[in-house]
This record gives sequence, structure tokens and C-alpha cells, in this order.
Amino acid sequence: MLLDGNFLNSFLSSSNLEGSFYPYFDILDMHYYPDVDGITNGDFSDLLSRGDNAQFFTSTMQPHSVSKPIIITEMGSASGPDSDSNGTNQAERLVKYYVYSFSRGVKSISWFFGWDSSMTPNWGILKQAAPGFTPTKKTSFFSYKSLSQKLSGFASVEKISEGKIGNFTEGVYKFNFSERNPIYVGWSESNKILDLSPYISTPNVLVTDIIGGAQTKETIKVPISKSPVFIEAM
Repeated sequence: MLLDGNFLNSFLSSSNLEGSFYPYFDILDMHYYPDVDGITNGDFSDLLSRGDNAQFFTSTMQPHSVSKPIIITEMGSASGPDSDSNGTNQAERLVKYYVYSFSRGVKSISWFFGWDSSMTPNWGILKQAAPGFTPTKKTSFFSYKSLSQKLSGFASVEKISEGKIGNFTEGVYKFNFSERNPIYVGWSESNKILDLSPYISTPNVLVTDIIGGAQTKETIKVPISKSPVFIEAM
């Protein structure tokens, strides 16, 4: 069903739903296209101003003693004229959208679409190709690959910093794992230097960009920019 918070509250309050199978659903699914969902440009500042939809639905369910996982079966960003985005923006936004959503308690996310088509040009992570030809991998393909390699299997996520600093936005998040060291994801439009020494005891860290390029940096001097990076202890 399609719903907003007010409808969900009315739905859960209805006496017609009383019974042993209440609330008659197992998951709550969101479709998320910040580029086109009435948002100025789909970038991180717009996600912040839009509000926390996942947390809003969670708080709506709580008074009814309902706790159901929230998933996103469709989330996307274009790499062309469908929005202000381009190939690089799409790749950066893919990581930011996932990280932001996971930090809000979303349990599962599916990127939409896998490849460009005549009906959905510019929205895939692979370029459209003629039958029998291998599609070209876009920058977003590699950012999705990096995201999957770095964050798959995380147990929890913590928000270290987030918000608008002056005219710039930034986000730094800690992803915890049950059997390996945490991985930090960070970006900042103000190109700041991040000190992770309160969280990481080693003198150096491995910093991996969204397409898989890695560099060693001092833990107290990790440069972050508009493009997200993955940071882990060495």
C-alpha cells in the first residue's frame, strides 16, 4: 500500500485491524529518489532538509507497540539530464544515500536501476548496450562495488558528525562489524581535515575512495572532501 505517516497512524489505530495477526504487515517499504522527489538537487543538504522518513515511520509505529523493519526496494539517482547529476555526482550520491539511510535504521536497500534503458536513460550504473555487447561500467558501478566490499555485513552504524557547517554539509559515520574492525565513511564539502584519533588507536589509516583507490594517511590528518571515502585502521 502507499501511505504517509498520518495514514499509517490511522491504519494502526483502526479497530477493524484488531486480532491475532495485527498489524497485518511484516515490513514497511520506501521508494527513494531524492533527485526527483520534490528536492532541489538531490545532494546531501537536501537529504538533511527533507527529514528522516525512516525514523518518522518508526516513531509512528512505536505508540502502537509495532516494530517492523524498514527497507528501500527502490532508490536511485540519475547521471544525466533527468536531474542536475552527472556520472561523478551519481557515484557520490549512491554512497551518501546508502550511508544516510543505513544510519536511519533502514535494514535493506536495492539500487534502481542496474543499467540504462530507453525508458530509464541515465539511471543505471551500467550504460545501455546493444544486444550481444557488454555494457560499459559507469563510475557509479565502481562506487557501488566499493560500498559493497567495505560495508557488507555491518552490525550497526553510529553517526559521528552530520549536518550543515556554515554553507557546507558533511557526514561522518562509523560502521561496526562483529568480526572485524570498524570502517568509517566520511565526506565534507568544506574539504576539512578529520582527526580520528579519538576512535582509532593506530597511527595510520587506510583511506579508500569511491572507485577503490587507496592511500595511507595519518589518523590525526585524514583529508575528506565532497566525495565520500572509506577509512579503516591499519
